[in-house]
Amino acid sequence: MIGERIRTLRLARGWTQAELVARMGSIVTKQAISKYESGKAFPSPTVIRHLASALGVQPARLLTEPDIAIRVIAFRKKASLGAHQARRIEAAASEELRERVDLQDRLGLPTEPAIPVRQYPVASLPEAQVAAAALRSDWALGNDPIANLTSMLEDHFVHVLLLPEDDACDGLALEALQDGQLRAVAIGIHPERSGERQRLSLAHELGHLVLAPTAGVQEEDAAFVFGKAFLAPPATVRELVGARRSSVSLQELAALKARFGISLQAAARWLWELGIISRRHYQDWCIRINQQGWRQKEPDELPVEKPQWRELAQARAEQEGLGSPEAYRTPALGAAPSTDLASARRALLSLPPSQRRAVLAQQACEISATYDLDQSWRDTQGGDIVDEDDDLA
Repeated sequence: MIGERIRTLRLARGWTQAELVARMGSIVTKQAISKYESGKAFPSPTVIRHLASALGVQPARLLTEPDIAIRVIAFRKKASLGAHQARRIEAAASEELRERVDLQDRLGLPTEPAIPVRQYPVASLPEAQVAAAALRSDWALGNDPIANLTSMLEDHFVHVLLLPEDDACDGLALEALQDGQLRAVAIGIHPERSGERQRLSLAHELGHLVLAPTAGVQEEDAAFVFGKAFLAPPATVRELVGARRSSVSLQELAALKARFGISLQAAARWLWELGIISRRHYQDWCIRINQQGWRQKEPDELPVEKPQWRELAQARAEQEGLGSPEAYRTPALGAAPSTDLASARRALLSLPPSQRRAVLAQQACEISATYDLDQSWRDTQGGDIVDEDDDLA
């Protein structure tokens, strides 16, 4: 278990084993890290403390099994994304979502997100439009444009994560489960997209979260249709543009972009998919957009929306004194007696079992320092003593 935790946290930070060794002051070798991660050796308490310090976590986080399981629902990536980088992105998103669930618990926020994960069956692409309308209705959004999609998602406890920068990764959707119960969902996106591309990526991944395509329906196609219908409801678009047009102007596409926060090409494609313009006219627009270089950088790009939930929640937790489970710890062995001992024990017992185990594991690791400093206890032990150097062989 500890080996997998070391590996996941290391990958989440984008470090190689050699980089982790360097950040630990080279007190162990790369081969030792490899043995720890593969389960062939177990680090001593001293090494655990150095590992935790380098990784920026408490030792208890290495010693306890996470009670939050993360499942990746969709991962949009290009073929050029290597397996190592893909694991790094998944690890970073998973650890971030676990920390957000912990924040939710500390703040007493809803324990289950108000989102119908995989609850909209889709047997055809038009049904993805119906699903988008249904979710808008469930969330009381009406048919008006969504001014800030990121804030709206965060208001509904859909966490928005900024992924490690990599042009080969477009986005992912994932969920957090505890004992089989849904605790949180998240959408991960590239951190440097333009605002209009960012918004479509968010809406697309939202589609992956809520749609349940049946056999014969391409999930990516359904998610894109859902995303455009969620951002630009068909009925509203037809009211603005008309039910059938022989052509549309650049000014009209730019107006749709400004109103709904989608790119020029997405607006043109949406008009074609809704049957408002012909396929030939849409292809003409694709050629023009390519010639102008607008696929890479559009005119009048929209600003990127900034996720704010984590920052605000962390500030609130700190202001209200809602620290991590460390705040509920009982006094360490050898500490001076305290009149708060009984209340500290009550607070510890009031924690969920997983957090209680984390607190006790943390204290056990810290107490072990006493045995590292005083080796006389070894003289009373039977059998062979396993030295730390054995782990490095």
